[in-house]
Amino acid sequence: MTSKATSPTAPGGDPVIDLHAHILPPALLHARAWSGVPDPWRPAAVGPDRAAAADEPWLQVTIGDRPTSPIPPALVSLPQRLATMDHLGVDVQVVSPWMELYPRGLAADGVEAHVRVINDAVVQEVHAAPGRLLGLGMVPLTSGAAAAHEARRAVAELGLAGVIVATSGVGLPLEDADLRQFWATTAELGAVVLIHPVLPLAAERMRVPPLGDLIGHPLETTTAVATLLRTGILDRHPDLRLVVPHGGGAIPALADRIGALWEHSGGPVTATAPAATLGRIHYDVLTHSDRALRWLEEFTEPGRLVLGTDYPFATGDVDALARARRVLTSASLPGALGRNAAALLPHGLRTPRA
Repeated sequence: MTSKATSPTAPGGDPVIDLHAHILPPALLHARAWSGVPDPWRPAAVGPDRAAAADEPWLQVTIGDRPTSPIPPALVSLPQRLATMDHLGVDVQVVSPWMELYPRGLAADGVEAHVRVINDAVVQEVHAAPGRLLGLGMVPLTSGAAAAHEARRAVAELGLAGVIVATSGVGLPLEDADLRQFWATTAELGAVVLIHPVLPLAAERMRVPPLGDLIGHPLETTTAVATLLRTGILDRHPDLRLVVPHGGGAIPALADRIGALWEHSGGPVTATAPAATLGRIHYDVLTHSDRALRWLEEFTEPGRLVLGTDYPFATGDVDALARARRVLTSASLPGALGRNAAALLPHGLRTPRA
């Protein structure tokens, strides 16, 4: 299952690593995975023409009282995932839990248990494809102590590469003072922290469909990054392995404006110029545009681009790898295809221990 028909390696023989892809481990579709967890999942068929078996991929899951959107089969199927990776030319995929799995709306006593079950299932799926999959976990954003504890468990005990964190809407705001312990812990662990929107930017005009997907999510990410900058989190943790998806949203376009108006707007004195701090964050190459990718390459410091496809969603870009090969300069391409991601991973490319 884990062998490749070809060897889609980057220039210099480095593995091609997709750092932004999502998964729903199929074990989570079985009620037994949630034994003893408050507000467990309730799988249900999407429509009358869908099978209602717990292992049927085309399901809708209810978490607490919140139904998810229908689950696409590619989110669950490991054979389909591996076949697509081979087709696209990806050696290793770093899989993150589907963002709809975040425990929005659950009682506080169930959030930590819910997240632990998800992280254990991600590791189980990674073990099913050694050498092809690595994983990121989730953390409960109910408190800084809880988030730090699960981040440490995910990275130091389970062997995951880091965590994916919702930009807003699922607990404490990322800039909340109580989360300082979480940021310090992830920096100490050398863990990847992929920040990712769950909901589009909360603005009345975003209710016009489909502005949420078109601009709401990247603007939500932009706002989250700017908030981490403004509240000093990025300045306090210069070694934080922060990865921003979707080409950084509007950050590349606004970084110089943020820097130019920083003092005028009452920004605090920082160790590094704000625009320079934004340039040293890691960004995936998911821009949907050759022109935007050239701009992103010019904006970032060397070694800061990573491959991201947002697999398996239609809002992603299966052409991201081909676009990177076509657009990026020889100075940036090897890093963007795999070297930069490999350098970020705290355990390297080793499969977590069983």
